[in-house]
Amino acid sequence: MADSSPPDVTYDADAKRFEVRLPGIDDVAFLEVDPRDRLWTFTHTEVPASFRGRGVGSALVHGALQRVRQLGAQVRPVCPFVIDYLRQNPGERDVVHPRFRSGLE
Repeated sequence: MADSSPPDVTYDADAKRFEVRLPGIDDVAFLEVDPRDRLWTFTHTEVPASFRGRGVGSALVHGALQRVRQLGAQVRPVCPFVIDYLRQNPGERDVVHPRFRSGLE
């Protein structure tokens, strides 16, 4: 990113997804979720080609994990991008429900 600060990650409760928008670009990167009770399933991530190479996907997952952590909930990662992120960032696995951590080793 030009200013090297991470993009803002917002949550759209109606669409059930976390989003990142960048100034001057109409596209939206998003992470679809199924927020049930205390277990949020992360189902699908889309990062437009116009965002690639800027760390938007990783920032999106990191921001979503932070939000779920703040809510005191846990994550069930289903999306391959999220699983890959968690494999590369073991320090973020604390928010993954213990039942789903073994697939991240």
